[in-house]
Amino acid sequence: MERQWKRIRYAFFYAKVFIVLLLPFETIMAQETHNFFQDSIHLTVEHRKYNRTEHINNQRITDEFIEAFSKSIPRILAYTTFSIHWQHQAVLSNNELRTHIKGIHIRGYKTYRKFPVERFLIPNKIKCDYEFKYGNQTLLYSDTVNLKENPANNQPLADSIKLKKLNFLSFDYQLIYNKDQKDKFLEITRAIDQYYRDYPRLKAALEKVGKITIGNLNMLPIYSANLKEAENILENMQEKRYLSLLNLEKNDPLGFLPRFKNLQRGIAFKRQKIDNQMKNRDRLYYQEGLNYLENDTSVARSYFEKSVQTNPFFSPAYLELAKLDLSQGKLDNSAQHIEYILQELKPDTQTYRKIMGFNDELVQAFIDSARMLMDEEDFNQAVTVMERAEKFCQNTPQYECPGSVQKHLSNARYGIYNAYISVARKALEREKPELALNYIKLVNKYQQDNSQSIIPTNTIKELYTKVAELFVEQAQQMIDSKKYKKALAHLNEASELCKSDDCRSMIQSNLSRAHQGIYKQHLKNADEAFQQNNFNKAEELVHQADAYLQDHKDYLQSSFYRDSLKEEIDYKVYREDLKKGYAYLTTDQTGDALQKFMSAKNILSHYNYEKNDTIDSLIRVSAKPVILSKISKGKLKIWGERFSQAREILKETRDDTQKYLLTQDQEVADSLQNFAAKLQSKYCQQVKDTIKNYKQKASLHLSKANYLLARENYKKVIQKASNHKQCSIDVNPIQEKLSKNQHLFRYTEMQQELDSLYQEKDHKALTRKIQNMILFFEENNLSREGIQKTTPLSFVRKHKDTELKRYIAHWYLDQGKDYKALETLKTFDQKHTNPTKVKELQKKIGEAVAQQDVSKNISGDYKTHVEELAPGSWYKYFKRSYKSTYRKKAGIFPYFF
Repeated sequence: MERQWKRIRYAFFYAKVFIVLLLPFETIMAQETHNFFQDSIHLTVEHRKYNRTEHINNQRITDEFIEAFSKSIPRILAYTTFSIHWQHQAVLSNNELRTHIKGIHIRGYKTYRKFPVERFLIPNKIKCDYEFKYGNQTLLYSDTVNLKENPANNQPLADSIKLKKLNFLSFDYQLIYNKDQKDKFLEITRAIDQYYRDYPRLKAALEKVGKITIGNLNMLPIYSANLKEAENILENMQEKRYLSLLNLEKNDPLGFLPRFKNLQRGIAFKRQKIDNQMKNRDRLYYQEGLNYLENDTSVARSYFEKSVQTNPFFSPAYLELAKLDLSQGKLDNSAQHIEYILQELKPDTQTYRKIMGFNDELVQAFIDSARMLMDEEDFNQAVTVMERAEKFCQNTPQYECPGSVQKHLSNARYGIYNAYISVARKALEREKPELALNYIKLVNKYQQDNSQSIIPTNTIKELYTKVAELFVEQAQQMIDSKKYKKALAHLNEASELCKSDDCRSMIQSNLSRAHQGIYKQHLKNADEAFQQNNFNKAEELVHQADAYLQDHKDYLQSSFYRDSLKEEIDYKVYREDLKKGYAYLTTDQTGDALQKFMSAKNILSHYNYEKNDTIDSLIRVSAKPVILSKISKGKLKIWGERFSQAREILKETRDDTQKYLLTQDQEVADSLQNFAAKLQSKYCQQVKDTIKNYKQKASLHLSKANYLLARENYKKVIQKASNHKQCSIDVNPIQEKLSKNQHLFRYTEMQQELDSLYQEKDHKALTRKIQNMILFFEENNLSREGIQKTTPLSFVRKHKDTELKRYIAHWYLDQGKDYKALETLKTFDQKHTNPTKVKELQKKIGEAVAQQDVSKNISGDYKTHVEELAPGSWYKYFKRSYKSTYRKKAGIFPYFF
């Protein structure tokens, strides 16, 4: 084919060369007829469809690269070819170009992959292009010839062209196809390609549908999926439209159409069968499970499970699963199945009767299992089993549970109860009261939790008594071995258990012994520390003994040993404090010296030791530098304006002066007086600066008409001065300003109250408040203060509340202030308020204003006047009402014009 195509191209090329070289190049004379082109043309046309494979871009030349490159060469999937032959003549005559095409003949291979496509491949026109040379110009002429009509086309040349100067250069042509036919050809070829591509899919789907056998329950979901896949393939083929485009009834090379229809029939038939089986899968699985019950219970179970998976409401399958679980000892699972049937499902009468009979078997199985467990003394598990049986009876109210369930449940619980008691007794035998007590508490709680099954006895009370006696006995042994704290723990446990007077008396006696032992141990430790000259530790241990004595005074009392030991310790501490105080004083550590001297004086106040007459003077000598140092720190606080800390230091130094006997010391007195004066002066100056700041703020707010803020700052001035009377601040001018501007403050408060009423939507109270404000404004002549009077109209102008505007307008009408009502109407937002929503209001205002105008005998045209009152279409209802009312009241007839 390629060789043939090359030969055709070479022949066409030589034909062009022949025409160009052999035609005369001399000038064609005007008014002459000249045949400048004549030929018989034969052309072969091919239509090919290719499939291209992208080749791999590889840097190295390898076998894989060569193979990929060979795949990239266009591979012909299918093609069709035909030839066109015609005789072509072109003549120049009388300044016209005349074209003649005749002898048209078309032949060739006119099918595409065994399908006829001839009528879509033949061109219907030829476009001819001629090239001439005229002087230095190149002239191009074109005409289009219809192949089906064999026409002779005439095309006039320009008058300015002289044939004698016109030379022919070349000729070319172009086939023109009908676009609709060409698109149809492409659609047909696509349909043919899809026909061949879909044929293997059709065969595979037909084969897969043919393998579907009806009655295999396990394969039903797979078969249903296979059918769905075949249905999708069938639907996809129908959407491609080649079944209608290719007219397969007449030409079907592959036998596609009969297979397609067979697939349709097969899918429809098997879909119906499988759908019916899918709808009844629960019963089919159930029946299959019954068939396997005698031979293979595991397979039967799988079918019953599939049945309930398919239909969760199919109760017979649940019943069979319950029977299988019972036969395998899975009592809880069996009970769950029955509970689910009776609680969630609505079983048929036959299944319900079977369930009621099965329940007796299940409950008996629970009882038998519990008996075996109790024989093995596994009472906990036996209780669990019988509690499950009891729960099963409660969850199936239609079923009357046998009384033996409660009996065996009580027996199992008694088993646990007796086991606890047995362990408690063994713990007592081994003298382990804590372990025994834990089990007795368990026994007591278990009996209380199961009081309906276990009748209380004196056993628990007896056990508690024995435990208490054992605790007391062991506590006595611990006291004897000086383990007082452990003894107290045992005695405290016993005191909670003892009920008899003898037992309590014995416990009290041993408690006294234990506490006395601990108390003496504290004193003994203090004595040991004293003997080691560690007087501070000895004193601390005595304090601990005193605290213990105070905490347990019901069992203890102070002893002579404690008093004598304490006196010896205090004397040693007293002498030690004096010694250390002297040492600190000589090294200018006056604070530490003062602490020691005061400690010594405190000890001296409790005993009749030999008194040291110089101790008070030593305290004064040590305290004076300390007090003066504190005063210096206080002055620094004043300088840093930390007045509260300075006042605390002042109070502390005054107290220290009394405490350390320095009231007669002139230097200390002068320092304190100077310190107090500076504190007072500095603090009052700060108060005055604060008051000055409040005054400035008040004046500024007053100048800006922020009257309430001004009043607030004036009140702060008065309050500040009242809290610091020692600073002697005159507030009379402030009082006068408050009194003078009282009316301004009150009017501002009324404005705030008005805003509050607006927020509460209390329009009636709001209008009353505005009336009161008007009276207050006029009585106090507030206009001279530059304050603008608040009226209902001025208030609504500041707000966008439509309901408030409507209420005020009606209020003005009720007051007879019709023009004010009109002004209120003008405050409405006309862009966002439909006039129909205020239609009735406009009509009332129009009527009222018209009546007022008639009574005032307003001259001029009333129509012009109403336009001046309310210009614009938004007031149309007002204008209509005004005009109608005006005509009626003024006697203008007819009223409706």
